Amino acid sequence: MIHKAVSERLLREGSIDLRGPFGALPPDLPVSIEIPHHVRLPKLGALEWARQALAASRAVLERQA
Repeated sequence: MIHKAVSERLLREGSIDLRGPFGALPPDLPVSIEIPHHVRLPKLGALEWARQALAASRAVLERQA
């Protein structure tokens, strides 16, 4: 389980409620995104994985606005 949590994080298909914690934060608080996945990254390439991670992150954060 620790391996998956550290190196196989999911984008939007996970089951953790991210909207709740992010909804409690001040809207102007900077956040950084860390979504390592040692299986998908080599298959997709760094640029595509970053694009997908950004899109998934924006989808979560935009629901808070």
